[in-house]
Amino acid sequence: MKKLVFMLIFLVSAFQSNAKENPALSKDFVEDDPVIDVHSHFTTEEYLALLKKHNAEMDELYPIPAWSENELHKFMDKSGISFSVLTTPAPQPYFGDAGEAAKVCRSVNDSAAAIAKRAQGRAAWCATLALQIGRAHV
Repeated sequence: MKKLVFMLIFLVSAFQSNAKENPALSKDFVEDDPVIDVHSHFTTEEYLALLKKHNAEMDELYPIPAWSENELHKFMDKSGISFSVLTTPAPQPYFGDAGEAAKVCRSVNDSAAAIAKRAQGRAAWCATLALQIGRAHV
């Protein structure tokens, strides 16, 4: 995963530095053709607390990085990203208790909806679902 993160950082840096030399990567190109980030992770305090409670903070073998709405917008602006689709990182919020999972999923989805609304057309979100519990989280 660290390699992937470094590759993404490298690609963003390469995009920014090459934009001056390559007209296809110019600011005008980005403004005319929106750049959409279709997989942008976000977290909430409740989601992180659930992972901690179940000792699942390292389920993917790396820690979930800190996240802030302000930093998302700074990164989008710096990288020329016009629109981001927010998703929660792994693991999914189900640890055997359907009520607990439903509560956290609803909370995360409500937070994502509020973030997208504040983004004023620059963000949307994929619902967080615990597939084991059916429709209880919507």
